[in-house]
Amino acid sequence: MWICKDNEWIPYLLVPSFGLTESSSGHSCKQIKEKLSSSCTAPVRSGVYWVQGMKVHCDMEEIDGGGWTLVWQHSYMEDFPLSTKMTYYSDYYKPCTTKASGWCNIPNKARFGATEQVICTYHRGTLVYCYASLFNRLIDDNWRGSILSGVDLRKIVDKCTSSNGVQPGPENAYAVGFTFDKKSPEAHRGENCDTYRGSLSNPVDCRWENCRLPSSISGHNRHVQMTVAIYVR
Repeated sequence: MWICKDNEWIPYLLVPSFGLTESSSGHSCKQIKEKLSSSCTAPVRSGVYWVQGMKVHCDMEEIDGGGWTLVWQHSYMEDFPLSTKMTYYSDYYKPCTTKASGWCNIPNKARFGATEQVICTYHRGTLVYCYASLFNRLIDDNWRGSILSGVDLRKIVDKCTSSNGVQPGPENAYAVGFTFDKKSPEAHRGENCDTYRGSLSNPVDCRWENCRLPSSISGHNRHVQMTVAIYVR
């Protein structure tokens, strides 16, 4: 972790600062970034901060100006067995402290006072595509909660060589609560897939089928490591 001293960010050495201790928890990553930015002109670093009494990963630099709270993540074909507690609308809590790999979930995502959400994908830590829209309050209730609103929908980054410019959308036919489609995202019927096909008990690998990673990304063939993350701000 980092702290601002003499207008430079230096490694955090147990010096109390907003968002860096449980007692100084912020309400959201956005609030922490705004407060730290007001006291230091150096960029606020991404990493683990204390938010509402829990440690969370905050993207402060890479995504659309930063201030994003990681609320759900799943690394496809790596986290088994699948269960409903892993869905993005689950009420099961598993700390979201890293974007590297694995899965996590923070229930009651509306608690952060968010007005926006993003769906981002990573290949071994490299951001591949990321789309943002208004916050969807169904994210705490059912599979429709990851549908990106047409209002204020925007592409932040998209390195796909196929379906470039097409936002991801959830499917309700395959592994509901996990599966995304980037080819026909408004169908929601399992016509295409970008993550899983099949059921929770029998998932079928279709990672990057609708995207096709560019050759500039190491291991760019289909069916390679993929992590999907949802952030709110």
